[in-house]
Amino acid sequence: MVTKGEQQGTTPSTESVIFQRIAEESPNGVIIFHDEKVRFVNKSASLILGFSTRTISKWTRKKFTSRVMEEDRPKIQWFFTKLTEGRSPPIQSEIRLIQRKGKTRWVSIVGGVVEADNGLILQINLVDITDRKQAEEVIKQTHAEIVTIFNTISDGMQVIDTDYNITRVNKSFAALSGMSEEDLVGRKCYENLPGPECHTDACVLKRILSGWEHIVEEVEKRREDGSSFPCSLVATALRSKNGELLGVVQVFRDISESKRTETELKASRERFRSLVEEISDWIWEVDNQGIFTYSNNAVEDILGRTAGQMLGLSFLDFLVVEEVESARSQFQENLAAKRAFHGIVYQWNQGWDGRRVFLEASGRPILGEDKEVVGFRGICRDITERIEAYTTLRESEAKYRALVRTSPDAITVTDLDDTILIVNKQALKIYGFDNEGELIGKSALDFFAVEEHEQIKASLQQTLEKGISQNLEFTLKRKDSSTFPGRLSVSVLRSADGKPIGFIYVSRDITEIKASEDGLLEARARAEFFNDLMTHDLTNINQAILLSLELSLQEPDLPEPLQKQLKFSLQQVERSAALISRVKDFLRIDTEPTLLEPANLTAAFGKALEALKQVYPGKSIRVETGIQKDKYSVMADSSLIDLLFHLLCNAVRFDHREKVVIDVDVTPAFDKDFLKIEVKDRGPGVPDEIKELIFARYTEQIHERTKGRGIGLTIVRRLIARYGGKIWVEDRVLGDHSHGANFIILLPRVKQPEEVIEPEY
Repeated sequence: MVTKGEQQGTTPSTESVIFQRIAEESPNGVIIFHDEKVRFVNKSASLILGFSTRTISKWTRKKFTSRVMEEDRPKIQWFFTKLTEGRSPPIQSEIRLIQRKGKTRWVSIVGGVVEADNGLILQINLVDITDRKQAEEVIKQTHAEIVTIFNTISDGMQVIDTDYNITRVNKSFAALSGMSEEDLVGRKCYENLPGPECHTDACVLKRILSGWEHIVEEVEKRREDGSSFPCSLVATALRSKNGELLGVVQVFRDISESKRTETELKASRERFRSLVEEISDWIWEVDNQGIFTYSNNAVEDILGRTAGQMLGLSFLDFLVVEEVESARSQFQENLAAKRAFHGIVYQWNQGWDGRRVFLEASGRPILGEDKEVVGFRGICRDITERIEAYTTLRESEAKYRALVRTSPDAITVTDLDDTILIVNKQALKIYGFDNEGELIGKSALDFFAVEEHEQIKASLQQTLEKGISQNLEFTLKRKDSSTFPGRLSVSVLRSADGKPIGFIYVSRDITEIKASEDGLLEARARAEFFNDLMTHDLTNINQAILLSLELSLQEPDLPEPLQKQLKFSLQQVERSAALISRVKDFLRIDTEPTLLEPANLTAAFGKALEALKQVYPGKSIRVETGIQKDKYSVMADSSLIDLLFHLLCNAVRFDHREKVVIDVDVTPAFDKDFLKIEVKDRGPGVPDEIKELIFARYTEQIHERTKGRGIGLTIVRRLIARYGGKIWVEDRVLGDHSHGANFIILLPRVKQPEEVIEPEY
């Protein structure tokens, strides 16, 4: 404090010096004002205000007031007013000061006044209460949060004192009770939501009073309307700071729904257990060593062992030897990574018979309380049939691809917008392109003459509706813009779920066929002429020869060799006459019905072979066949022998070796409704480009390599058509025609009596 003597320039008194030292060392801030100016400030005040003592010593009271937050300035003005007016006792207030760097500090300010000869001396003490204020704010916020939680928590809460009085409840408890909060406070706890434990030693408050601190149990409570419900109860002793028991805090939760759910869950578990035991998939559990600890009954059907026999054994004991190490390593990796696995396929030994099965396994880790893997739980499904089917499919796909590559027809695959996706080599050939890259991505319409685009679009729309369109004829276009007549079949390409995703075009250049068809009328006319010629003139000639041979055979002294030769000649003339008659009938095949009867195939082959050997006496002919005698019969007429004779004769004619071998195979086809007859020769074969044409000839030679393959095969095809069958030619060795031809015939089969199944009525 500044004394009067100091103001007059006199020597300070000892008391004044002592006071100044005390003020300077005080932990509280001290500021002394005289005549509105700061006359003294200590270091503590400097730290609180954030300015140096030198700076503060130059302040006025107004300057000091400016460092008070604007919201608190009315308080500081009130403080100074009361201080100067009342002068005693000391005035106190709490304000916020703004330090030099803008930081705010809460300060408790206490002021006193001393009257001197030259005016009033104001002394204020500053105490930094920022930490206390912050703590109070936290406590206030915490209390607000606790109150909010208490009132918003979904569980019902009530507080009771040691006399069973309800002192506080939250909204959830009021809702649980069906009463208002105001009506509940002050009631006895046993008057609201009573239960069997009330007024007994099981009473929660009695147990808390006897020393219990915490109680958790399930109780049955009853509402005012008489309805009861199960609830979980958590009760905790409520004590003061010095440990005195004040009452009990109780938390109630209605567990009616969870009880119902628990009952349903129990029933569901029973259903699940029943399902697991009856399911066809193998459900299992193993420990972290791979030892089975559980298995359902399905394992017996899959591995041939009962569920009990699996327990205690490792899954590695059942894998095929070549997969054990891989499976062991994978198991260890999944164990270390705590990783689930899905769709792992291994081969397993089924029982002790050596049969192997493919099982697809999926599983998840089982975690213990320490979150470590204690085992795996999973399921195995027998996919042996699927694997075998997939293998068969891959083989079939390979065959299909080979078939597409080697097909004599041009094959083009497009999407639904007619954009080309796949073409085979024959397509490149007939359209005049060098590689697939020139076609992939282009429109298939580019292959058609412009004037036919609308027609092909209409055909594609019809194909989408029907699934397939066959034998369409269009003018097709090559790369060099030249055109040619083409025969086209289009089918819909579908996805695995049956949705249309594109089109498959199968096209063929029919220029030569068209030329043949153009000459058909002329050929028919010539055929009719030759038919008339044969039936008239040749028949007369044959009659004369027959008469001469028959008269010669009647000579009694005729040598036996000559007699034998004359009989053979007579047979050949008779066959010639019969052939002339059948040629005449060929012109009426399309208009007149044919009477077909069951014919023994073995007998017909035998007669055809006998006639063949007489025609080629200088050759050794061997027919290798597995046909069982009298096993197969077909629907045919007397021309069947001629049909087979022409096929065998065709095989011998083109095999220039002295020893001729012909393979004949017969197998049922198309649900045994047809017989598939294959006649395989070892001649020069038939090139792909004329495989179809050799059956379309009459008397002209279409290709120099078909020389000699003329009316014989034409007759064969016409006869087979009369029988309701079909004939085509393939390579004896697939993909290489030079090793000989394989003529394939389908004829309607006559089933044996034991094959006929009578309908049930």
